[in-house]
Amino acid sequence: MAEASESPMATVIKTFPPCAHDHRHMIEIRQTKDRGQSIYASRDIPRGTIILSEAPLLEAIEEPGSASVLELFEALSPCKQQAYSQLHGNDDKSAKPELMTRDTVFSIYNTNKFKTTVLEIGSRFNHSCIPSAELIDEHHDHETRHRFVTLRHVGAGEEVTISYVAAYEFLKERKPALSKVYGFSCDCPACGDGIQRHVLEAIAVANEKLNDKIRKMTFENHNSVELHQRRLPDLDDLASLLEFDGGLGRVAHDWQATISSAVLGKADLALNWARKASDISLHHVGPRHIQHKRDREIVEGLESIEMKRIISKAVAWQDRDLHEFEDNYESKCDCDEITWPGKNLMSWVAMLVRRGPVYWDDEWEVAQR
Repeated sequence: MAEASESPMATVIKTFPPCAHDHRHMIEIRQTKDRGQSIYASRDIPRGTIILSEAPLLEAIEEPGSASVLELFEALSPCKQQAYSQLHGNDDKSAKPELMTRDTVFSIYNTNKFKTTVLEIGSRFNHSCIPSAELIDEHHDHETRHRFVTLRHVGAGEEVTISYVAAYEFLKERKPALSKVYGFSCDCPACGDGIQRHVLEAIAVANEKLNDKIRKMTFENHNSVELHQRRLPDLDDLASLLEFDGGLGRVAHDWQATISSAVLGKADLALNWARKASDISLHHVGPRHIQHKRDREIVEGLESIEMKRIISKAVAWQDRDLHEFEDNYESKCDCDEITWPGKNLMSWVAMLVRRGPVYWDDEWEVAQR
């Protein structure tokens, strides 16, 4: 694992056959001069492609010391020990599995880990603050798989990168974290003086502004209607920046804008945000996944409200009462009619409250009448 950079001198050392779990045949491992082995696109890769789905090579329950990592390594099968020994550590030493020292094993662990997990292929993804893919952890039946999904179109021959730090942090937070944990100083375009740095900083500012406003309103015990009325403009500002950066899906699928719009009775805005969320889950998990099916149910429910609006508008036009309809429509728009996660809108609101410091009270019900 290392920082990504331009490197025209790279030799292909491993390609992959088609796999049932992913599209790894679309990527290849190349040996680079300046940062070891890296992942590249062997052909054009569309946005939302699962390019790799991988079980852990070595996994610790909590952050271990060098002796514990050595024990975990020694418990691996000979085949997995061989795969582990092919990864590189900060000491840049390699050896046959039977000759590896505790320091070398621990160095490989520290250089290649995702939290407390080392992956055979995935550990070769290099870092960029403006990544072309992201890591998604999935847990099923006591098994964990780590999936790498493209965030945008990746051209043939382009390096595929992920971010080792949380999305959209300030530069002053990203650089020390990368230096401390991974031992390098990033100089990707987002860390330089170009427009991408300024876009990421603006996104970080918008994120912080939104979170500060929520915390302040929580402390001041503002009612939920006012909270959502104030949040929507900030969410719109953030969405504009994220669309420019190509990362809108991360905010869309957090559902905050959808729920704010729904609570205020703005079904059309809620529908727009829900469609964005459904699109991102379609690309990330596929049409058969329960998460995408849930997203589609919400979209279809909101679309039914939109259809009722169209029908009501037509009736109002026939009755020559269109002006009154336009004035009063939003109060007639009951977003609680549809089936949300948790059975109804209020249950969903309660679920979101548990995830963040948002204050709610009985005035929420006023917005639904």
